[in-house]
Amino acid sequence: MKKTSLLLALLLFALALLPVSAGADSKGVCGPALKWTLDNNGLLTGKGKMDNGAFYLRTDIRNVIIDEGVTTIGDYAFMDCGNIETVILPASLTSIGSQAFKNCSSLADFAIPDKVTWIGSEAFYGCVSLVNVVIPEGVTDIWKHTFFRCISLESVSVPEGVTSVGIEAFGQCGFLTEIFLPDSLNKIEMSAFSGCASLETVVIPNKNTTIDYYVFTDCGDTLTVYCPAGSRAQQYAQGEGIRTAALSAAPQPKIPDQE
Repeated sequence: MKKTSLLLALLLFALALLPVSAGADSKGVCGPALKWTLDNNGLLTGKGKMDNGAFYLRTDIRNVIIDEGVTTIGDYAFMDCGNIETVILPASLTSIGSQAFKNCSSLADFAIPDKVTWIGSEAFYGCVSLVNVVIPEGVTDIWKHTFFRCISLESVSVPEGVTSVGIEAFGQCGFLTEIFLPDSLNKIEMSAFSGCASLETVVIPNKNTTIDYYVFTDCGDTLTVYCPAGSRAQQYAQGEGIRTAALSAAPQPKIPDQE
């Protein structure tokens, strides 16, 4: 009898962990304002303020459209939604929370709206299918692990106004070949670009940008840092045995398309 009860309890626990089926249209609310609809093709649409963890670990969501008027994507809102392929965000959006799309491993088609001024730490951590990123001009900080282990990331545009690149912000982005940093940048934190094995070009125009430990560890032998003569970046690179060159010799950046 005890053995049967134990097996039944384990079965009920396992069933509770199964994802909600997308076999039929469903809808609901999350918090006081967000109303959402999920159709039988895995298309999620929503309108209102999004709570933290709104759709955490939902494997039945494949495409996301957030309606105009929404200003915030909550922390870990879509974390571990491994089947999401596309996300369309409204022009009204101003903030993407920490871990908002962490481990969305199928996410490839993504554009960050121009009004976004805040992207939380680990927001795109482990988005292994993401290829191109354009960071909006209002963003001032790229926090730790924001794009960590985005192993397919090939290009990223960092705008003027960004003042810091956090710990391992672009760590393990193995296909990233170039990064053009703005004159506004004050600090590059520890291991920010570590493990970017294909990185060939880094441009650091600010003479006073400080660089922390291990920033370019495991970046390969083809890396060249383009920076002003006598700058902190030049001193750091030469101390690490990394080639340096004058800013005037830097290639032009390849700006990724953003649909």
